[in-house]
Amino acid sequence: MPKETMNIASKLGITDANPAQLEAITYLGKDPVLVLAGPGSGKTYVITQRIRYLTEIQGISPEKILVLTFTREAAASMKERYLNFSSVKQSNVSQTVKQSGVSQTSQTVNFGTFHSIFYQVLKQSTNFQERQMLTEVDKRKLLLPVIRKLLPNCSDVWLNNYALQAVSSISFYKNSGKRKEATMRLPLELQENFEGIFSGYERERIKIGKYDYDDLLTDTKRLLHEGVEIRHYWQNRFEYVLIDEFQDVNPAQYEVIKLLAPPPKAVFAVGDDDQSIYGFRGADPDCMKKFEKEYDARQITLGVNYRSRPEIVKASVKMISENKNRFVKKLISSQELETEKSKGKTTNGKAINVRGYRSREEELQGIREACIEFLKNHDEEDRVIETMQEKLAILFRTNRLMGRAALQLRQAGIPHEMREKTDNPYFHEIALDVFAYLKLAVGEGTAEDLIRIINKPSRYVSREMLSTCRMRKGTQGGMALLEELSEQLEIQRGDVAEKLRILKKQLQNAGKYSAFPLMNYLRRVIGYDWWLTEARDGYGDRWAENMEILEWLTKEAIKHADVRQWLSEWGTDNAEKDPCIEKKSGRIVLMTVHASKGLEFDKVLIPHCNERVFPHGNLQETAVMEEERRLFYVAMTRAKKELELTYVSGTKDRPEIPSRFLRNVN
Repeated sequence: MPKETMNIASKLGITDANPAQLEAITYLGKDPVLVLAGPGSGKTYVITQRIRYLTEIQGISPEKILVLTFTREAAASMKERYLNFSSVKQSNVSQTVKQSGVSQTSQTVNFGTFHSIFYQVLKQSTNFQERQMLTEVDKRKLLLPVIRKLLPNCSDVWLNNYALQAVSSISFYKNSGKRKEATMRLPLELQENFEGIFSGYERERIKIGKYDYDDLLTDTKRLLHEGVEIRHYWQNRFEYVLIDEFQDVNPAQYEVIKLLAPPPKAVFAVGDDDQSIYGFRGADPDCMKKFEKEYDARQITLGVNYRSRPEIVKASVKMISENKNRFVKKLISSQELETEKSKGKTTNGKAINVRGYRSREEELQGIREACIEFLKNHDEEDRVIETMQEKLAILFRTNRLMGRAALQLRQAGIPHEMREKTDNPYFHEIALDVFAYLKLAVGEGTAEDLIRIINKPSRYVSREMLSTCRMRKGTQGGMALLEELSEQLEIQRGDVAEKLRILKKQLQNAGKYSAFPLMNYLRRVIGYDWWLTEARDGYGDRWAENMEILEWLTKEAIKHADVRQWLSEWGTDNAEKDPCIEKKSGRIVLMTVHASKGLEFDKVLIPHCNERVFPHGNLQETAVMEEERRLFYVAMTRAKKELELTYVSGTKDRPEIPSRFLRNVN
């Protein structure tokens, strides 16, 4: 290592950095740098020490430094770490520094999120107007009438689903600028109308005078592109720009970066393309390759993982290496380096376990047993050290998958913590259909229950006819409305009236059964399974999930012989919007993989490692497949000591395919 680098490290009090970290921290000059930071490689440490190097060794004025990241929490944490490391007394640092945003005082480093900086740029322009931000609910409400005009016969259930997809499509378009890809995110019925949906949404948004959160980005980009004077002001405002999590940058953000700090300005970009997992928001790891080329950036790789055991690092690297569109990098566990130095061997038990189960129910039982075993093994240790340091994280591909497992742990009395809101599986749309049928069968169904299931399977009852009957009769029960519909349709549509008479008879017969036989009667005789199969294309990748929920409800019915008792429990214990959230223990944590990014745990359990689940969907496009592999890589590399992966093999009649990602683990 160069003597000059060692001298600088000594001045900064750095004693534990590896050569690659020191190279990044002390890189001399204003040339752009791309730091490829693998999992657990100390990227935040490098960034904070780099700021110290610039201010304490190079004498750069702190106010000339901009540090960008993606969340307020990350910006605040980085600022705190910098101040703790810094030799400058905190009393000399202005107390007016915000947690995020551009400081208006001297002698302060500017830590902020992309959106807080965009807001400051817009705020200091002459045409700035203060506006309220739209919530996700607000966006959906603006889109509902726009979509209803295009699909006037669409049911409310599907209308809300389409509005949610349209919100995602518009956000993706604003962040990426990719119209074709944004259009493909819409349902097939709406893809020809993307332009009309987008323009209608923008028209309604402007009418009520509110900002879409994504407009901070698009408006800043337009302002800096068109406004020469304000662009020059911001380019001169900062000499050094440091960017954390650069792999999460989307094309529009990258364009703004180039406007704020055009090549060859001193941009210090830190990220890992292998951990780019926010493609659904528009993030594009190709921005890293563009940066390296357009800025002619020096590349430095932080290749020592200080988090995970060697087996976990090797398996994760082998798995992610199947991706073709990536920076090739060598990664090694720090424990392996220590083992080589001492010529010893680690004997902490097996680091990775792969377990197969015949059914999803058995897999859930395996999760429960793993939690019980983990708590048992660490109870004694926790009593001795009086802390709860050991953590088990159960990471899920989707929020919906997490909800069912959370309910199982809750019912088993296993203390756990959830850091995200999740949908109760009893409030899944399939469960709502089932309970609507159950209530009608025992004579407790409302008109809303009947409307929910009247065309599941299809009985060709129009929305107009339902509305007419309800207006004529007013508030009434579900069976009364069914009788009224049969009478009204007898003359106009005799075939439809006959289907309704059959439904009435089926519901009366169903009411004689206990819960489990009733579920089978609903699925096989009334034809709910057949309807789900017919509606398969409309549900897309969620069809398999719907069938899984239905199978789960059928097994739940065995535990509840009396239908009315089951309905009573469903109406009370499960009536809360989010009953699955538990914060009793910090040792067992449930979260999605997306939410786990940046965190680490002693043991990580990844369930549902099956094709179409993880990886998710059909995966016909290479780019989508590679992001799924990156997501699995992120999940694996959260583990410090143990990694457990589970899958379902299925039965002979309904076999399940283990995830392709598992073949690189053993």
